[in-house]
Amino acid sequence: MIAASGEQMLRVVAKHADIWAAQSRTLEEFREKSARLVQRCEEIGRDPDTVARLAVASVNLAEADLQSARDAARGLIEAGATHIVLQTWRAYPEGFVRRLVNEVIEPLKGELED
Repeated sequence: MIAASGEQMLRVVAKHADIWAAQSRTLEEFREKSARLVQRCEEIGRDPDTVARLAVASVNLAEADLQSARDAARGLIEAGATHIVLQTWRAYPEGFVRRLVNEVIEPLKGELED
């Protein structure tokens, strides 16, 4: 796994990585960098689908239903992410991980299996 965002490092990812840990702040930035990674892979004759893509979806602990986290993760998956990190930016309350499973992960798994 190589974390990268700049052009030179995307070339390193294309040549050496099995997993690219995207350093993207937005869905659009993830799409753009992923497209550039495809180009870098094609330049060296590598199948871009052999590089898994890890992206981060932020989770707002103040949300009542976690809809925006689910939407963010869905968007990243639709844009090609194969691994998602659900990132909280502070300590989470007891029971919160169960909520992530019930309200984000399980619904997305159901959508992807359909």
